[in-house]
Amino acid sequence: MITLYPGYKRGFGTLQSFLSGYRSATGVDLYPFSCARAAMVFGLRALGFQRNDETYVPPFLGHCVLSALARTAFPARIPSKRTRAILVYHQFGFPQRIDRIEALAKKKKWIIINNMANTLFSQYRGEYLMGWGDLSVVSLSKLFPCAMGGGIVSRNSAIWKSWTTASRQDQGVQRVWVEKAHRILRQYHRKHKKEDSIGDVSYDIEGVYGYLPELIPFPDCSAGSLPQTTKELLCEGQRRRTLWWIAQEMLPHRVPHCDDSDIVPFAIPIQGSQNELKEWSRSIWEDCRVVVPLLHFDWNRNMVEPDYRLSLAVGCHAQWTETIVRRICAIIRSRAH
Repeated sequence: MITLYPGYKRGFGTLQSFLSGYRSATGVDLYPFSCARAAMVFGLRALGFQRNDETYVPPFLGHCVLSALARTAFPARIPSKRTRAILVYHQFGFPQRIDRIEALAKKKKWIIINNMANTLFSQYRGEYLMGWGDLSVVSLSKLFPCAMGGGIVSRNSAIWKSWTTASRQDQGVQRVWVEKAHRILRQYHRKHKKEDSIGDVSYDIEGVYGYLPELIPFPDCSAGSLPQTTKELLCEGQRRRTLWWIAQEMLPHRVPHCDDSDIVPFAIPIQGSQNELKEWSRSIWEDCRVVVPLLHFDWNRNMVEPDYRLSLAVGCHAQWTETIVRRICAIIRSRAH
């Protein structure tokens, strides 16, 4: 069974090789954390945010992101006088129209949290998204079969001073908990892949997501599942672009038009009526044994003036091959009303 998120695959690489490869590919330094939520919480605390501060957020964020954010700056759907930051989420790896959002943030004097959970390589008007904003966070486990792991990018000296201090401190207890969380998540992925009843693991997962935002260390076991060279990283980016190009070629009127961006996607949104989407999702499962969920996607790519529509989400991690994506697009074309 292939799902939207990658599972877990054991590997034998190192974290340093991945970080060096990414720096060589993009010119960006990515600093490792246990997950994106931990990076976000750490960065906001380093910037002096407190729980009575507010962060302007888009709709449809997962509860784990919202609960993590609430530890440092309360998430709010409507800006107020207490708003100090805006969280900009490049959903599925499709860049938001950042020039419009940046103008508003500058006017309001908001910190920009650049949520890059769904992509490492997407660009907007020729510039890598990862370097935009006051701090960028990435979720490596949404892109690669590593179960856990994230990172942060920022030019803010306060964040790096705090990160350097934290890295030098004894993190022995935190590392024990990080490795325990990684074992629980590996167990979940193994059982989920086999379509077994996951039983008590679900309860453990809720606990893991509750305390992960407080844990800084990157889990050692995750490093081996990451690309290890610049070439591997660039090839992975190109593989995802190719899937996007296939969807554009076969379904030109059902995918977003993004002439201002280079898309390296986490998933590809496909639009249709609600009945069509349900029929396509069911047919794809019956034909390919691939889970293609229905999710809301902002077709305007502007969280300040969004256009959310229920869409089919076609994944792009390594299990989603060109053959599978072409087959999915063919099924949609044959059943489109």
